[in-house]
Amino acid sequence: MQYYLKDGEERRTVTFQESDVQKYCLLFNIEFNGHVPTLMCAKLWPEFEIYKSFVKETLILKETYIKEINKLVTNEEYSAILRKISEKIIKNIVKYRYSLEINKNNYKCIYIEQEFIEVKR
Repeated sequence: MQYYLKDGEERRTVTFQESDVQKYCLLFNIEFNGHVPTLMCAKLWPEFEIYKSFVKETLILKETYIKEINKLVTNEEYSAILRKISEKIIKNIVKYRYSLEINKNNYKCIYIEQEFIEVKR
């Protein structure tokens, strides 16, 4: 998986292997049809360097927005871009907003925006 890092933005080339998608579909009792279930994209977040600092932290997912423009197909290469949209500190709470965009040939396929809260102790 290739990746490119800018401040607050990271790009990676990703592929959803058919065998992994079949296992995911079996686990969640979804009929496999060659397309990647949109929520399977959640597995990509920890693979990005800019998100790895949160792997050992306790985050609360507050909000998710998903827009699927084109379905993802197994065994195809896609460009995935994770962006840090904002970070706000309010007393002992840090609110983060990130977006994950998955494209194929410069066409947007999926856009996911999520807001997380971290409570500092």
